[in-house]
Amino acid sequence: MTLKKISFICCIAVCCLIGMHTGNLATAAKKEATSTTPQNPMDLTLHDVSVVAKVIRSDMIKMKNGKIYRLAQLRVPAEYEFDAMEFMEKTLVGKTVGIYTYTEQNEPPRDRFGNIYAHIVKEDGSWVQGDLVGRGISWAYSTPENRIMTRVLRDYASIAAATRTGFWKKSEYAFKSKDDIRGYVNSYQVVEGTITWAFNDPEDGSSIFYIGQHGTREANFLFYIKNRWLNKFFRKKNAAFAARDWTYAHVRVHGWV
Repeated sequence: MTLKKISFICCIAVCCLIGMHTGNLATAAKKEATSTTPQNPMDLTLHDVSVVAKVIRSDMIKMKNGKIYRLAQLRVPAEYEFDAMEFMEKTLVGKTVGIYTYTEQNEPPRDRFGNIYAHIVKEDGSWVQGDLVGRGISWAYSTPENRIMTRVLRDYASIAAATRTGFWKKSEYAFKSKDDIRGYVNSYQVVEGTITWAFNDPEDGSSIFYIGQHGTREANFLFYIKNRWLNKFFRKKNAAFAARDWTYAHVRVHGWV
């Protein structure tokens, strides 16, 4: 398939939904996800309770019992790695925390080294992922395997962005639109806008989404998502995903431009 008259193509690993303006499958999917998605990490499965011995990096901690956990759904810009580690070392090392996991197919998700992805809750009830995203030190991030708290973390990110907290005060990290993304090619960005046209591409199993001018099929910005990833975000496994049903949906997408 040849795509013509496209200014930018973004290979998206994440699609965070902001709001829907359609009354069809997309709206139904949103309502279903809202009713079944946990609103608090403590709604997940308590996997372990232990003392943090060491912060290995911004998304990895080692416990006194020897176990290593990856912090799920975080993506820290390289420029803010030190800030994230400093915050975690001050607030976590030597402290008892709860390790909460989302279990699918009888096993919590793991990284390629076998470390479990988890959400970390301190004794005072504060959520480490929420703290990092809310302070503007990390993006809210999701993958097909780590997506369960996406909507909640998105709200933390929205508040941090609105108050220009942390990296959100810098233009290179601010939400981009179809009109100002041109200056940020070859970087990880968050683009916000309204889908003006969408379709399924059966040739490579992707859904293609245009963010452009209303009433046209020309795109200022285009992104695609593999259908095998999209299916992970839908509760109704027997419902065929139709990209066109997302036309006029307002979305926020994360990915490498």
